[in-house]
Amino acid sequence: MYNGNGLREMKGLEIMKENLTASLSRDSQKENRSVLKAQIILVLLICCWFAFWASELPYNKAPDEMMRYLIPSYIYNHLSLPSGYDAEAIYVIGNWSYAFYPQMLGAIISAFFMHVMNLFHSTPETLLWAARLTSVLFGGITVFFTGRSIYKLSNNFGLSLLGMVFLGFLPQFTFLSCYVNNDVIAAAGASIIVYAMIDTCFEAWSYKHSIYLSLGFIICGLGYMNSYGFILVGGLFFLIVNFFNLKHKITDKKVFYKNFALIFCLSAIAIFPFLIRNYLLYKDIFGMRVFREEYLKWLDTKDGYVLQHPYESGNLLAMLGDSHFREYTLDSFIGLFGYMSIKLTDAYYTFYYWIFGLGIVAFIVQLVQGRFAKAKDAIVTSRKRMAFSLIALGCLITFGLHWYYALKIDYQPQGRYIMAIIAPFMIMLTLGFEKMIDFLIQPDKKKYVYLILILVFITINVLIHNEYFLLSKTI
Repeated sequence: MYNGNGLREMKGLEIMKENLTASLSRDSQKENRSVLKAQIILVLLICCWFAFWASELPYNKAPDEMMRYLIPSYIYNHLSLPSGYDAEAIYVIGNWSYAFYPQMLGAIISAFFMHVMNLFHSTPETLLWAARLTSVLFGGITVFFTGRSIYKLSNNFGLSLLGMVFLGFLPQFTFLSCYVNNDVIAAAGASIIVYAMIDTCFEAWSYKHSIYLSLGFIICGLGYMNSYGFILVGGLFFLIVNFFNLKHKITDKKVFYKNFALIFCLSAIAIFPFLIRNYLLYKDIFGMRVFREEYLKWLDTKDGYVLQHPYESGNLLAMLGDSHFREYTLDSFIGLFGYMSIKLTDAYYTFYYWIFGLGIVAFIVQLVQGRFAKAKDAIVTSRKRMAFSLIALGCLITFGLHWYYALKIDYQPQGRYIMAIIAPFMIMLTLGFEKMIDFLIQPDKKKYVYLILILVFITINVLIHNEYFLLSKTI
């Protein structure tokens, strides 16, 4: 038997379920297709800008590009995956080869683009540009899903375009989207996982969300290990949401099992063959041990010298308090070209520091007040809070992996190693600015503020391209 309060709670839960289902159905049916079309057009235009940067950057004028480019070149020439012991896949110094790692997605897609280019015009320059189109593609994916997440959270078309431009024209992100690297692939995978988590705050879990989550898992899993934290939190979110749904009979076990099987099978079919291949070749699933072993062998030769230097000035707190570590990590998150050698003037960094700082403060203030997670429906509210918490955990894991590597293996204060957080970071900043603009600007004037900010971000990117990026051709 239930008392009066128990009956009221049960009825309240049933009403919440009905309201959620009805409202989610209406949201799906009423989604503005013109918004989606406009976002796609904007992404295509931004990708054209990425491709233009890619056409101008000389070969090996960006971190690790020479070493990364060896892998798609091998696949292009031999139509097979390289081993870390293949001479063509080994870097000129250090005995290093990215072929030891199972993260081959970027290289395979680059080799495909190179073959397509070969049908039309095959020169070293055009093949390199074709390989770089993979970074253009994943840069565009990151921008698109970041914009979709912002629109889902805010239902503000102009704000979503602002966030997309903010990200796409952030100088360092534009740079990462124009040369051969895996950092931008990690960012793309994380952005899809984040979108899947946010979308399911407003909709009942469906096969669509399982496919999005699987796609994010695959891109992160075969992209870059720095983004693996987002695989963990995405999986946790799926389990927690669906266990809640099962407990309150919002869904049944059969649907849960089907979604679980879909996510697992799609991810396993794509990722496991590369992990199994690594185990069969090197007895090392992730390739990290054999990569280091080959480097240590090189150190024992007459030509060998130490290339990896862990942080030697103290512990983690000392490193985080080191002004050199903080400055170079932050500056190279904003814009630092070449092999960390072409630095912008302080005015540009100051501008972005202020933008980042104001956005973070505004977001935190609203978060403390509970306005971001608060919704009319209690189920939506709880899911948003859970999603925000787990996304924050994914960002912390990304930071932790970077800090551990710099502290214990190789001190590299580079912003690209934490670029997997860029989608949630830009979502946070954009939502923070929305609240500031709402507070300071009259409603009928907000669209003009969005337009001005969009033009400012584009103008700064163009100026930086003309003043600093082109220096890559001469240095």
